[in-house]
Amino acid sequence: MLSRLATLALLLVLAWWLFDFAAEQDQLAEPPSMGSRLFPGLEPRDVDFVSLGFRTGHILDVERSDGGPWRITYPTDELAQAEYVNRVVENLSLATVIPIEEQGAAIDPAEVGLDGTPYSITFAVGGHQTTVEIGERDVFGRGLYAR
Repeated sequence: MLSRLATLALLLVLAWWLFDFAAEQDQLAEPPSMGSRLFPGLEPRDVDFVSLGFRTGHILDVERSDGGPWRITYPTDELAQAEYVNRVVENLSLATVIPIEEQGAAIDPAEVGLDGTPYSITFAVGGHQTTVEIGERDVFGRGLYAR
């Protein structure tokens, strides 16, 4: 009888460990990449205007002309730190998208941080402006909800 209880206890401990291990691995797993480029053909060198909108309502406008240096044009007028602006523009050019709606998922904008005043990035190439609103991180922590 004692050996049966010991075996049962050992099996319970192993089951608990296996469940804990599987849960940890599941959290580390990445979703399959089905994304395509959000802005195919976007070349960072062609971007001449970037506007960053923050949840607080603050806006930062940065622009350049003829590939010159980046200048902050709003709320002040001064040279911008080019490496930060270039990083934003480069990330936009590399961004991929997985359309949630096409997978049949209904997303409530409030649940993913896209209600009210979300973060936004507006950029322009040759006078044509595009805006991306950015919400919260996805459940895997590796992507962002955006529209």
